[in-house]
Amino acid sequence: MPVLVIKLKETFANLISVLAKGWYSFTPLIRVMLAGIMTFLVIIIGFIGLLQYQLKQQPVPIIEVKPVDTQITSPKEVLPIKGEKQEIVIDSTEQAIAADAFDDDSAVIVTKREITQQEMFRVSNNWLLPQVDELKKRVKELKISVEKDQRYLDENAPSIDPLKSEIAKLEKDYQRNSAALDLPRLGSSSSFHDEIERRNDDIRFRLNEARKKLKVLEQVVASTDRRKTANEKAIPELEIELTNLNERLQKLYAFDAKILATTYQYATSGIKTLPLLRFVGNGYWNLGMLQELRISYKTRFQRDLPVTALGQSNTHTRMGWDHSNAADVGLHPGTLEGQWLVNYLKDQGIPFIAFRSAVPGHSTGPHVHVGLASRRLRR
Repeated sequence: MPVLVIKLKETFANLISVLAKGWYSFTPLIRVMLAGIMTFLVIIIGFIGLLQYQLKQQPVPIIEVKPVDTQITSPKEVLPIKGEKQEIVIDSTEQAIAADAFDDDSAVIVTKREITQQEMFRVSNNWLLPQVDELKKRVKELKISVEKDQRYLDENAPSIDPLKSEIAKLEKDYQRNSAALDLPRLGSSSSFHDEIERRNDDIRFRLNEARKKLKVLEQVVASTDRRKTANEKAIPELEIELTNLNERLQKLYAFDAKILATTYQYATSGIKTLPLLRFVGNGYWNLGMLQELRISYKTRFQRDLPVTALGQSNTHTRMGWDHSNAADVGLHPGTLEGQWLVNYLKDQGIPFIAFRSAVPGHSTGPHVHVGLASRRLRR
């Protein structure tokens, strides 16, 4: 133990000697500057420590909380001040759908949730972006499928007519050979009849194979053509849905207050997709264009177009919406007739809003609003 102590003392003495030599190796001016710097650092450290000590010693102020008046006026009873925009709080899915469906320049869409904009954006983006990616994937897969089916049709459809011609020729040959076999057999012609029988068997075999091949080919070509036609029809529909979602996503990235509030409501309510589809088209519509739509619908479904509201109605007036240049059609956009209507409006470039569910106070049920979005009536 004493040996260890002696070695430590020697090491410490050597360290002091080296530091001293190093210190005195500097010029007097440098030694003065270094001493000043170290003194300044010691003073700063001491000052910071003193401030922290004083802050810890200060008592925590007691804030008096006054009781909140429970007699709160219902929001429905509060009238907006003239000249100011009304604030609409999105706290339900129905309100979010209504805010998405209608144009209202006199209202400001907000949310009162105790959550930061960044968190709302994160949740909304995590809900919306996968839908955009999934639609992109579906559109890409459908286009690949259409190209593949088209190649198959180009390669195999032209074979149907030649195969039919071959079958017709084999049927004639078979009929001629069968007729020859029906002739009386002579003793000297037994070998001739045997040859005809062998040839007849060969023709019958080839004919049966050709018929089987034609049947399979026609079935596959027909199913391929139906699939290609359905996919070609679905692609523009999905592209419009994709455009709708992409526009919403871009507004979300711009922190649009309305889109942020409504999308966050959808994301937290368990809805898997947007409850409505809004299509602007070429932005032009008037009620006079409805007659052509009525005729096309009746030609297709042999019944009148179920128009539930033509122009301004008492219901829309009570709800406070300008519906003077729009028509409501009572068809669910997910049904066969509703899909036909949506596709017709898309093809014609007619603006519409397809409601997939009811919106209390705004929409009595699923329907297709034909025309530009309604605006709030000026009273």
